[in-house]
Amino acid sequence: MTPRPLIAPALAAALALGGCTLFGDDDPEEPTGAAALLASLNENRRLEDELGDIERRIVLDCMEEQGHTLHDPYELQIWDTAEQQSLVERYPFSGFLLDREIALEWGFGRWASTDQAMTTGVYQEYMERFWPEFADADAAYAEFNELEPEALLDWYIAFMGQDWAVHRTGYEFAVEFLDIEEPQVDPDANLELTGNPDASVAPAPGGCVLEMIETLYDQPRPVPVTGQSDAYVWTWGPENPEDSADQAALLAEYRSAVAEAEDAMVDCLAEDGREGWVFDDTGALPVGRHLSAVYYPEMEWVGVDGEELDAPAFPAPPTDVPTDLEGRKAFEVELALAFVDCGETSGYREVATAAYDRVQLDFYTSIETELFTYQDDLREALAQAQDVVGG
Repeated sequence: MTPRPLIAPALAAALALGGCTLFGDDDPEEPTGAAALLASLNENRRLEDELGDIERRIVLDCMEEQGHTLHDPYELQIWDTAEQQSLVERYPFSGFLLDREIALEWGFGRWASTDQAMTTGVYQEYMERFWPEFADADAAYAEFNELEPEALLDWYIAFMGQDWAVHRTGYEFAVEFLDIEEPQVDPDANLELTGNPDASVAPAPGGCVLEMIETLYDQPRPVPVTGQSDAYVWTWGPENPEDSADQAALLAEYRSAVAEAEDAMVDCLAEDGREGWVFDDTGALPVGRHLSAVYYPEMEWVGVDGEELDAPAFPAPPTDVPTDLEGRKAFEVELALAFVDCGETSGYREVATAAYDRVQLDFYTSIETELFTYQDDLREALAQAQDVVGG
């Protein structure tokens, strides 16, 4: 079982603002089979949470046996999964097409995470409203981060091994305390692991995480990053059939169904005097990048290899955006409401919701048997883990 990836607070808040409707209370006539699939998914999530709690307990005990009493909450925290109300957790448009009430109150929320907001309490209010668990983690991390640099590095080494710690903290930081050479890609090792010598493979788990994996399961295994064929991360435990989804194919199916609706959405924005918006490769309008360009015009966008990223298509940042918080909030509210209005009048929201609901239903129907097999595997793994920790 792969630990749930943590989401950066700003991104997490954007997801929260997006809202969901999908096959839930707003659609009482669920398609045949969706209810059973949803019940299976929710039971799998519950079992994953229980198993994750035991994994965390074993890692935490291992860390504290080595004298580590302050911890990085973003690495050790288990984010309990709320019960899903539908087969869709998030729509491709969730980050830019908000619920009207949220748009009116918060805009896109980016103004609430600017440097100015950090010093006025607005950011804290924002996080407590939408993601209180992240607000708690922020406070715990601030205490952890007061440790001496060498102690921080020691913690990360104990947690998941030296290679991962160097990757996590950065070579320039780690080399001050460790006698190491700058990490290099090993084509032979990559070929053996993935069959691709040019693959990008995350450092393998070590330290207390590897000890937990070997205690509960067998060995970690590399798996492709969702939607990519040349980047790999590590996973362990029962294999989730959801991870087998061909995300590129699913996205292509969705984009094909909403092509005309996307054009109508962009045309509506242009008619409102907001020319220049283009849907990106994920089926989204890049509002986040646009607002970053507004608030941080000097920011450079670079990839993990240090090369500059291609900027998505969005209007040139306006030069008259206010610099005070209330002015920025008003700017975002106006923009967010314009998106909401066009999403409704162009028909985009309705078409995109129905299209993505259908794509997700078809996918989960195709793996229904595997979902129940996975559930059995989770129950077996959980029973064995409970025996290991004594209940």
